[in-house]
Amino acid sequence: MKPGLRLVFLTLLWMGVGGCVSHRLSPEPHLRAHEEPWQIRPASMSTPTLNVMTINLAHGRGNGVHQALQDGDRARENLDAVGALIRREKPQIVALQEADAPSAWSGSFDHVSYLAERTGLSWSLQVAHAEGAGLRYGTGLISGLPVADTGAYTFAPAAGTLPKGFSLVTVRWTDTGELVDVVSVHLEPLREAVRQQQTQQFIAALADRGRPLVIMGDFNTEWGHDDGVLETITRDLGLRAFAATAPDLETFPRLDRRLDWILASADFEFADYRVLPDPVSDHRVVVATLRGRHVKRLTLLRHAKSSWDDAGLDDYDRPLNPRGRRDAPEMGRRLKAADQVPDMLISSPAMRAVSTARMAAREMGFPEHRIIEDRSLYHASNRELFSVLTSLETLAAHLMVVGHNPGLTDFASSLSPVRIDNLPTASLFCVDLDIEDWNELAPGSGRFAYYDFPKNTRGAVLTASDL
Repeated sequence: MKPGLRLVFLTLLWMGVGGCVSHRLSPEPHLRAHEEPWQIRPASMSTPTLNVMTINLAHGRGNGVHQALQDGDRARENLDAVGALIRREKPQIVALQEADAPSAWSGSFDHVSYLAERTGLSWSLQVAHAEGAGLRYGTGLISGLPVADTGAYTFAPAAGTLPKGFSLVTVRWTDTGELVDVVSVHLEPLREAVRQQQTQQFIAALADRGRPLVIMGDFNTEWGHDDGVLETITRDLGLRAFAATAPDLETFPRLDRRLDWILASADFEFADYRVLPDPVSDHRVVVATLRGRHVKRLTLLRHAKSSWDDAGLDDYDRPLNPRGRRDAPEMGRRLKAADQVPDMLISSPAMRAVSTARMAAREMGFPEHRIIEDRSLYHASNRELFSVLTSLETLAAHLMVVGHNPGLTDFASSLSPVRIDNLPTASLFCVDLDIEDWNELAPGSGRFAYYDFPKNTRGAVLTASDL
């Protein structure tokens, strides 16, 4: 089709859809199990993470101009590319937007069920927020975790806009059957005032559910936009965004904007967050690994390089040397970039240790006045470090300790099966702990997470296979 005719066609199509498609204000969620219920297994507590993904399917058109200009075979080809991506990334739950039920313009088949069947995920939910003129489309979710409940909501109609809304599944996560609400949402793209109204409806519908919450989707807005939508949602629903102002996480290449987001309640922390480059839609796919915050994380930071220039100074009072003053903030920046800011920071009060803690804290955005100085950490032995930490009365999920060798190296090596000969100055050693309270901390109770040090220039932390 010639470009001029294509433009006329799409304009007429838009006008026609706007006039014929109606809002389904009480959409019925269509839940399908793609395996027998007894074949579905909850995630194990031995891997206490939740892997999630969000994709705007663009009605199955891939990067094409419009779904009405292609046939059903092409739509299936495009969705097969999405399915291959899902199989590669292995998410447990996928949120979908612009997801079609059987619709004349996109092959007349259910795109959500099609993806579930080709990816081996056990459950699919399709919600049609819009219906009419042979079209049914909206949001959806596919899940490999058992679904305990579902929900759906279409935002109130607004003149000159197409229907938008959200779908919800309550899944059972971990061997204890913990319930988590997972939402797929699509907000108005063009009119800021309408998007703000939808935001208020969204918050009212999800407030006070009393469960861990993950919201994913195409919000059609960015952090810091005048509409304040993302800031309002995260504030009012108690959610967190990963690296909200990072410059390199654009999801809509055509406009270089970050429109697609994964938000999580305080029950989780982001262990990983990526925007995939695969061009399976006009939007990029976002994936994240969420770690349940009932799992504790312990990060050890050895003080940065200290100065020996003044022989008359007591060891306790030795300051950092120029290299130390460079390395300490660098490790803080790395922690901030990885979204690994601790909930609590405790440090030896020796000058070289507390200076390291303060410089790292400034770069992380951790308030310096909240740094706890504990004299017993000064040259503490392995046994003394266990004694200090098991006596802490805190609910902190992520604790950072700044201390000294040789005790810190001995302590690091005793926490998990991974052994390390020496923690260099300003190095980080991190373990995850399957404990509810810090008084349960014991030798061997940790799972090694990562190791990093200032001279590591590979652009990634070291894992168990590197040591």
